[in-house]
Amino acid sequence: MVADRTKKFAAAAVALVALAVVGVVGLAQAQGSGGQSAGGGGIDGSPPPTYQAPTPPIRDGCAGRFCDEDGSVHQANIEQAAEWGITQGCEARRFCPSQSITRSQMAAFLYRAVTRQMGSSPEAPEVRLTDVAEGAWYRSFAQWAVSAEVIPAPDGEFDPGGVVTRGDMAEMLLAAFPVLEARPSSSAPKDGDSRGDVEDTAFLCVDCDGGAEAYFADLNRDAGVAQAAQVLYGAGITQGCSEEPLRFCPDRPVTRAQMASFFVRSLTTLSVTETDTVQLLQ
Repeated sequence: MVADRTKKFAAAAVALVALAVVGVVGLAQAQGSGGQSAGGGGIDGSPPPTYQAPTPPIRDGCAGRFCDEDGSVHQANIEQAAEWGITQGCEARRFCPSQSITRSQMAAFLYRAVTRQMGSSPEAPEVRLTDVAEGAWYRSFAQWAVSAEVIPAPDGEFDPGGVVTRGDMAEMLLAAFPVLEARPSSSAPKDGDSRGDVEDTAFLCVDCDGGAEAYFADLNRDAGVAQAAQVLYGAGITQGCSEEPLRFCPDRPVTRAQMASFFVRSLTTLSVTETDTVQLLQ
């Protein structure tokens, strides 16, 4: 009888130890994967999206500030955007380039970019937004974006978790930097392609004498997004998602990597417009 009890206690102890080991291993894997708790946020202040693309592991000898964008066609712009204070990454030494952008994140990126361009922080007056909590990290950014008419908030709803599309991005950039419309027509690589080495100027006119205009086959010319996309195309900030035929893909979500390129090219274009100095960036 005693022997039977001893065997039962021993078996139970082994089972408990096994469960503890499994729990510890699972916790370690979760922490090592770069995941975040539901209540946590990245360095940029945003909560993690429902889906996260696999994150490359941090490795020794990675180039630049981040270790998950090496070799990307957006790498130079990602590093530049971080240097300018537009982004700080999603967590330590990671940028999460393939993640999509939410409206709350976009408000923060736009505010920082405008601050960079103006040389001072714009005012963020109180605006009543029914779905933005009092202590939300992005509250002041959202209030500024709505009051400045950079990001729309119909009926006071900001929709902070809504995904920003390429069409949204075009309209928001033009609203934040209306001076882009003053740029002469210019050519640019497709989104994500490197500008390469360009002598004398980073922006080359597209049939400036003839005044020819290119239109995106997937946009209605009379729509606001089409006009915004056309300005960005003319300013050399985008050349769309495909060339034959020329398309913009307005409904496609904007990734963090693409966001960096859009912002760096926009600020570089504004720098050329305002100072006539050329800044060559990928």
